[in-house]
Amino acid sequence: MGDGNMPNDDPRYTTTRTILKKLNDRLPTKLNKDTRAGATTGLGANAIDAGMRFVLIGPTKEIAHNTIKDSIKYSSKGSAKIKLLISNHACLKNKKMVEKYPDVGKIPILPLPEKCEECKHFYQCPVTDFLRTNIRDIDGVGLTYQKLMAVMLSDSKTAERIKKRLTHAKLYIFDEAHNYETPDVVNIQMYPHHDMSRYQELFKENKKISPFLENFAELKHRLQIHVIELLHAKDDALKNRMAIDLKDIDSIHFKQTVAALKEVIEVMKHRDRFGLSVGDVLFIFNVIMILSTKQLVLHYMKTDDGDSVHLSAKDGLHLSTKLFLSMLNPEKKKKIVFTSATFGDYDYTPIFGFHDQIVMPDVMKSNEKMTIYPDTFKMDDINYSKRYAERIIDAAVEYEKKYPGIRFVCMKKNVAFWLQHRLKEKGYKINIDYYRSDRTIGVSSDERRCVCVGAPTSPINAYDGIVDTFEQSQKRRTDDNHAAFWQAISRFKDPAGVVESHIFCIGIKEEEIKKMIKWGINRKLYMNGIVCERVGNDGGFAMPIVFSRNCGRVLKMVKKRNGISHNDLRKRLKISSEELNMVITKLKNDGLIQNNVVNTKGRSKTTYRV
Repeated sequence: MGDGNMPNDDPRYTTTRTILKKLNDRLPTKLNKDTRAGATTGLGANAIDAGMRFVLIGPTKEIAHNTIKDSIKYSSKGSAKIKLLISNHACLKNKKMVEKYPDVGKIPILPLPEKCEECKHFYQCPVTDFLRTNIRDIDGVGLTYQKLMAVMLSDSKTAERIKKRLTHAKLYIFDEAHNYETPDVVNIQMYPHHDMSRYQELFKENKKISPFLENFAELKHRLQIHVIELLHAKDDALKNRMAIDLKDIDSIHFKQTVAALKEVIEVMKHRDRFGLSVGDVLFIFNVIMILSTKQLVLHYMKTDDGDSVHLSAKDGLHLSTKLFLSMLNPEKKKKIVFTSATFGDYDYTPIFGFHDQIVMPDVMKSNEKMTIYPDTFKMDDINYSKRYAERIIDAAVEYEKKYPGIRFVCMKKNVAFWLQHRLKEKGYKINIDYYRSDRTIGVSSDERRCVCVGAPTSPINAYDGIVDTFEQSQKRRTDDNHAAFWQAISRFKDPAGVVESHIFCIGIKEEEIKKMIKWGINRKLYMNGIVCERVGNDGGFAMPIVFSRNCGRVLKMVKKRNGISHNDLRKRLKISSEELNMVITKLKNDGLIQNNVVNTKGRSKTTYRV
């Protein structure tokens, strides 16, 4: 599903139909699924066919909008009416403004230029399409988590109308819900320092922007002692949460924030007049957004560029979701499902309350068609360009020669640029990518091979600002890195479970791969400081085949002793029966070994030979 037609007897369609019926009408449901399983699309298609109006909320426009459009394709009601709640960037007036001033389009949030109902474009604008349509005629609505936050945290009349209309559904799907574990937050670098005096002088007469700049300069001064405190404690960053939760921070009223954001647009239009870069204007935007929130946290992080301290807004997604769910009438039956293939070691009860739990199996057995080939060394995310440079480059060249155009998915963006540059020097123009890019999360692909260059990585204290303890931070970091790997390599799976896929690894060892691909119910991480020693769960999905060291050992033994029995193999190599069965299946499927039945003393005996 998501790649081709899905008739109503497709196992993904019939399985999601059963799940839809099982969903609790009173309690939310946590749906554990496999990657590319067709769960969200199938739920949408079945909702359309059952006449259940649904709302689908996803992390990106591509996921939210494309998935809901696919639901129509796979339903039997081809004329279903779907509406998309789109960004204010699509407002006809804003769009015209961005065409004239392209830099304005780089501002993350664009307020609507006027009240929608009073605008002459009300009946043509895509932003108001949802409001213009009779709610009874709508089968489904798609929006992003960012749009949900924008609507829920707004007190405009347009936002109020949207909120009210969204409550008229019977099914609510929160897709890729693992995003609640590591939500995007607004943050500003406090060290190394920004010189605020320049901005203060430029806008001292601007009554809309100046209050924000003056308040931030004062806050920055007050927090200097805490910045120094965090920097002095950096030697403990591998064992302590490097964050300070801030209290008694006065937020600025919403209407002042909107007025300031509109002023930022004017500044961006004429930034040359002020001698400002795009980055300078976006800094002012972030100052406004930071000061419009009530909960802030100061936290330390060490990156490739050295020590840094950031001021971040506490997450608004959790609050927005709880506000939205509180608007739904508890007396009316409705189904709420939050779903993901990569739920981490995390408690969702504070967001969704008490909830049921359902598993959608890998009905197409797509994981069993994937083989991962580990490496024998672990790539260093800091000294990779020195310590392992030639080893990485030589391996990349070999894969590019063998599979021209194969995609290289790198551990982070700067590694991707480095590898691309080094191979270009050797005359190769490679298909480069990196974990967490737009091409590695929630999208389909026809490619069935890739090369993973190192495992995903992130700074040790990257999540200190969104959790309460160091252990929680390390679990969040580990889960997020594991999810980035599993989500990325899953783009290369055949969702129909027919075509085999192959994942070649450079600088990722077998034991790390097995941790990163283990997902399922109640995932549990066993941490020792910053190191994940083991991953467990209460039941998961069949994992891809890892062409392990044991594959090589078994193949070598079979070649050496053509006609060796299963028991002899297990005893000689000291491999568990479960592991040996997986290895034998893999080698037989690849045509490297075959069964050989011999008669011994009147009894047949199965042996293996090349």
